[in-house]
Amino acid sequence: MSKNIIMPEESFSVCPSVIDEMPAIIVRNDALKKFKHKDMYSWHLGVVIVVKEKQENGMPTSEEVALIDDIQDKLKEGLAGESPKIPNAISLFRLTWNGIREIVFYVHDPEIAHKYLLEMEEEYEKQGREIQHCMSHDKKWKLSKQWMK
Repeated sequence: MSKNIIMPEESFSVCPSVIDEMPAIIVRNDALKKFKHKDMYSWHLGVVIVVKEKQENGMPTSEEVALIDDIQDKLKEGLAGESPKIPNAISLFRLTWNGIREIVFYVHDPEIAHKYLLEMEEEYEKQGREIQHCMSHDKKWKLSKQWMK
């Protein structure tokens, strides 16, 4: 990957919403709206963490939020790889809604990300925690357009 890439400093917006009559919280990294190197991160990666302890409205309990946040931090660090200045994956947004936390990344090298995710999914499955991922090529970031308005 080119060493000339300048990664913007993360800048998050919290966007409360309602999806299918259920409360939702979207936290997006607005710094990536004008990111100039999208072509270098052409793989859309969605990671879903299933909420184990949730309220009636589908949102996680406060204790569950802490656990999910820890998993999310581990995901972000592991997917970034060995170079924090030029990471292999960048976090675009997360959605907490109806018993799930979905985190969307854009990835440079999908093989590195996929290998890490398989190991992580296996580790958490042993703990009774369900994590799934789906990755697809999305050079123009069209799959995330609706969330970045």
